[in-house]
Amino acid sequence: YKFFADLLDFIKALNRNTEQSIPLTVDFIRLKSYCNDQSTGQIRVIGGDDFGTLTGKNVLIVEDIIDTGRTMQTLLSMLKDYKPNMVKVASLLVKRTPRSVGYRPDYIGFEIPDEFVVGYA
Repeated sequence: YKFFADLLDFIKALNRNTEQSIPLTVDFIRLKSYCNDQSTGQIRVIGGDDFGTLTGKNVLIVEDIIDTGRTMQTLLSMLKDYKPNMVKVASLLVKRTPRSVGYRPDYIGFEIPDEFVVGYA
């Protein structure tokens, strides 16, 4: 959540300091594919019941970490059905792992080794 909050603060600052501002609507969903530090192999969507509001909109998905990329590919596939105008993904961290499905987000903060990580300050 902290990464998202920092990114949102930066976007709001850009809106204040430029002639053209970007209208924003913020919503949260949670995709759960881990229990403790182990992947369950299944992806559950928590929240975000009405993806229909995304039709015709530009969507920025903000993620903390992309591990294999499978979870994000599943979400993007789900969102396609609702016909957003554009979908981009920003991830603070992307793991370099042989388990990767080859998915790369549009914006990457850092690439990291295939190890369990904790924290953002």
